[in-house]
Amino acid sequence: MTASEMLAVGPLWLGLLAELVMIIVLARQIGRLNQRLAPVGARSGPSGPDLGARVEPFSLSTVEGSVIALGDPRSTAFMLVFVSPACPACIELVPALRTLHMTDRELKVVLVSVVGDHHEAASFKVNGRIGPLQLAIGEQLAREWDIRVTPYVVVISSEGFVRAKGVANHMEHLESLVDAARAASRPSSLIGPAVS
Repeated sequence: MTASEMLAVGPLWLGLLAELVMIIVLARQIGRLNQRLAPVGARSGPSGPDLGARVEPFSLSTVEGSVIALGDPRSTAFMLVFVSPACPACIELVPALRTLHMTDRELKVVLVSVVGDHHEAASFKVNGRIGPLQLAIGEQLAREWDIRVTPYVVVISSEGFVRAKGVANHMEHLESLVDAARAASRPSSLIGPAVS
């Protein structure tokens, strides 16, 4: 290689090495940023019943026509997941809800359609492939509790107290709501009044 060739190629090699160093530094910074912005718990807002409030026993009808009684003090704790057939995030959340339903025996998961139309709600059952989960019609309940966004989750203890609530878009949000509900109840159980 002649001197003139080295003068022509040398800066190119230096530029390539500098670019490689910059890529490594950027990848490291992106990793740090990803750790800082990792999914946090479910976002809670003014929607839904107040935390710690007692919910009187009530019932909802399913899309099949049966009735689900909720809030009976002798029942298990339950998680109401307000969904809409037009909500892609709701459909994406269904596998996580099925997993939670099958693995957590202390918690009954119930999907509640915010749409009052039985046919439209039934389409969610088919499109969402909800499997063993029950889908109830809860348009009136959603209005009473001022649920404005889906999927919105309300966790109620076996004694009828609201223990956690918030928007849940993935499994981490669901787990954070269950953890918050357990922390608000007696240790290791969703049963009982809140610990002060």
